[in-house]
Amino acid sequence: IGLVLAVLGIASTSLIRVPTGAVIFVAMVSATVASALYRGVEDYNFLATMVCVIYALVLIGITINSHLDFLRRSRAEIEVQRQSEVVKLLLNDFERDAQDWLWEADGQGRLTYFSPRFAEVLKETPEHLLSRPLRNIFADHAVNEEWRKLDHAMADEEIISNLDLSLRIADKAVVWQITARPLRDGRGKFQGYRGVSRDVTAAHEAKSR
Repeated sequence: IGLVLAVLGIASTSLIRVPTGAVIFVAMVSATVASALYRGVEDYNFLATMVCVIYALVLIGITINSHLDFLRRSRAEIEVQRQSEVVKLLLNDFERDAQDWLWEADGQGRLTYFSPRFAEVLKETPEHLLSRPLRNIFADHAVNEEWRKLDHAMADEEIISNLDLSLRIADKAVVWQITARPLRDGRGKFQGYRGVSRDVTAAHEAKSR
């Protein structure tokens, strides 16, 4: 009998997503066991039957409560996914219309994310840029040693604020402005950088006139 009741508990738990089926299953099996106990246990038939009935009610309560908890978690997961999709759409809209471009690098300075525009202005394919160290990318296009300021700041895990870099891209001289902040986990361990870049060539040319 104990084995039957144990199996009944396990079976009801596995039917959490189908509470109606779990309740019917528990009720039917419990009624069968209670009936058998009532007829088979002469001295304690009433007590044995009541124990079985109480056990069944507890199982039903646990099943219903677990199902409600499952529904709450499911709704929370759906809401998180919906918000994630909204943020993704907003980010895509921003990246499509903005003149700035976003990027993210890991603790070794390798690109882990960047706006499509980043590859576009560099005249590079996304596949060629992904996972490449940012220092190498800027070194390839630098016209002087200014890029080393970015390299040193990232090595020291410093905040990078409005750092202008002179570059040559497709035989055209440009000036990019870099702003970035270090990323850290919950324990404060350095994880990399998240930054934004923009082309400020026109502003520099206006100042030099």
